[in-house]
Amino acid sequence: MSAHDLGFAPGQVLDGRVDLRLATTVVGGEVHYRETVGSTNTVLRSMADAGAPEGTVVIAEEQTAGRGRSGRPWDSPPGVGLWFSVLLRPGRPASELTPLSMVTAVSVVETLRRDFGVGAFVKWPNDILAGEAGLKLGGVLLESAQAPGEPVEQLVVGTGLNVNQCEGEFPEELSGVATSVRMLLGKAVPRLEVLRSLLEGLERDWGLFEREGFRSFPGRWRALSFTLGRTIEVASYAGTVSGVVVDISPEGALVVEGTDGRAEVWHGDVKALV
Repeated sequence: MSAHDLGFAPGQVLDGRVDLRLATTVVGGEVHYRETVGSTNTVLRSMADAGAPEGTVVIAEEQTAGRGRSGRPWDSPPGVGLWFSVLLRPGRPASELTPLSMVTAVSVVETLRRDFGVGAFVKWPNDILAGEAGLKLGGVLLESAQAPGEPVEQLVVGTGLNVNQCEGEFPEELSGVATSVRMLLGKAVPRLEVLRSLLEGLERDWGLFEREGFRSFPGRWRALSFTLGRTIEVASYAGTVSGVVVDISPEGALVVEGTDGRAEVWHGDVKALV
């Protein structure tokens, strides 16, 4: 499959509903295609500052400074993955938006399962894994900008998904750690089809979250969780918590049963011990 199977021209601005045939009302109203960027999140944040409308998408063939949580680098080679960001303008307090990374990850995983038969899972809070070994397939990164105490007027939701990498194409440090849709299915997949399905699913689930909050998502998360029932260690600025993951709270916190009882974990890096 061509490295340019998305079929867009460098620098092209597309109408997602016409050019991508998106069945959406907000997401993808404008789709900005780039050959190479540092980070699609960074590009879209600049566009947001300049007044870009809600639903604007930036997608790139390659990121040279792609990043995940805590600023970790994200391998984003040209022509094989989906590296894209979507602008939301929620106008709500940041405290109400905390579960949105989980909502996004659940939406992506359900789309991959339903539309492409990929056995994906969610690792709390926003990693996308695949297979019994929990190989890294993708991830979600939310970045916002607002004054202290003010509602969030700009929220950039970045998604990275390994689509058509083959065995041996990942950097040495990711060998045996990462996988792709192609490796899981044994065949290449048109990236435009995956992008279309993901964006349509995200609009549906973000709309549901906007109307009803997080209450529709805990059950869906439990059904897809790679973390539930595992003994883990979570390291954060508040210290380290270890124990068995027994649930997720109605607000999206990880509920961990440890030797000192139950604790709710809101932030941190999860390391599976069993």
